[in-house]
Amino acid sequence: MFFERTYLFKGLSKEVLEEVAEALSEESFEEGTQIFKEGEPAQSLYVLVEGRVRLNIGGKGTVTKTVSSPGDAFGWSSLLHNERYTATAVPLVPARVQRISGQAMNEIFNRHPDSGLIFYRRLARLIWQRLIESYRTLLTYDPEKRPLSFG
Repeated sequence: MFFERTYLFKGLSKEVLEEVAEALSEESFEEGTQIFKEGEPAQSLYVLVEGRVRLNIGGKGTVTKTVSSPGDAFGWSSLLHNERYTATAVPLVPARVQRISGQAMNEIFNRHPDSGLIFYRRLARLIWQRLIESYRTLLTYDPEKRPLSFG
């Protein structure tokens, strides 16, 4: 399956990958359809298979991040015991994703803590990279020249 080759899942035990595959579903979204909305209950992690998805933070989308590389993950809130999504996800073009319940992921990693440690270390690295990207953007932000965008 596609997810097995992505950064978050690559190299996890065969047993874990099989359990994830059983809990996973693949979905397609048309351009402009909402995948999830900021403030909604955070239930699933998404892995981009194809397309581009914009993550908007703030009611008017004043801060954005575009997820555009196959294998990019979004919807992390569902894994971190955050009750609500912190952004709204909307495809910019038709998009295909693989979706898995955050609860299912956590149950799998409770049974397989070694794989869970690897996965969450990788997730922490992705969050760190996005944080650094956000800091760099804020340091160069000039409201006179352009709108704030993280993508």
